[in-house]
Amino acid sequence: MGKIVPMGYKHLEKVAFYPTRNGYLAVTKQRKIPKWGEKIKDHRAAFGKTAQMAADLYAHFQPTRELVRDKGMYRRLSSHLMKVLQSDATNIRGERTAEYGDVAMMAGFEYNNKVKFNRVFTAEHTITLDRARGMAEVKFPAFNAHHEVHAPKHATHFKLIASLHAVNFHTQQITSHHLTSQTLPLHATIDAFSMALEMAKFDPRHVFISVGIAFIEVENGQEYPIKGGVLNAMAIRKVFVKAVVAQEKGIVSAEEIIRQALLPKPSVPPKKRSRALQVGTKKHTRLRKHAVATPLVE
Repeated sequence: MGKIVPMGYKHLEKVAFYPTRNGYLAVTKQRKIPKWGEKIKDHRAAFGKTAQMAADLYAHFQPTRELVRDKGMYRRLSSHLMKVLQSDATNIRGERTAEYGDVAMMAGFEYNNKVKFNRVFTAEHTITLDRARGMAEVKFPAFNAHHEVHAPKHATHFKLIASLHAVNFHTQQITSHHLTSQTLPLHATIDAFSMALEMAKFDPRHVFISVGIAFIEVENGQEYPIKGGVLNAMAIRKVFVKAVVAQEKGIVSAEEIIRQALLPKPSVPPKKRSRALQVGTKKHTRLRKHAVATPLVE
């Protein structure tokens, strides 16, 4: 039997025993209350906002996440949104939001960090957005898939993916639309086609347009994914920034400043001094002349 050591702890359920070479070691948790400074509080507030925004976007990426798989996508999405939030020059630290940050920084975000979209799909394509019609369009001119698509081993066909996300980071309102093309052969010339993505007319929110590619193997009329989609690629190809951000915050845009500078300035007539001011000025002048003319007597 070892030596008995009295323990004066009030809560013995918090005691933990760890085996060591010299016997068991009893320890208790001694949690120190951190002293949060203003900078740390602001950083925690920004981190909380970023985590919420990333969770909302990640949930709306679900249809494409099933085709393009990457376990680290949520972490990288949070990191990108944190940079957007930190670029907000309108609000002070702790009150920054991605709504007024440089949202264009999200362009180029890869859904699958292991496979870059630009490397596996090099064919030209254009992206346009018409807010008045409530329509975004991704146009693909005719291209030779044998040269423009770099497919993995065992892939015989592929599908192109397009998605639209209209985002408001203040209200967490997100609207999504996803489209997938028909199955296209890899060793053939693909005719020109387009993919139309619908949205609400005159929607003022930020709009993200993503384009991706999914490789499949077709055998006996059945389609099989290549390695569960880990070799598929997708990226945010275009970001259409919200157009009314400056109006909401009361900030005049650069175009408005230039327009105001070019406007002709109205002629303002010179203001007439009041009678009292004129009399006071003349009296002061007479007193000053009298003081100069009068000699000093010792």
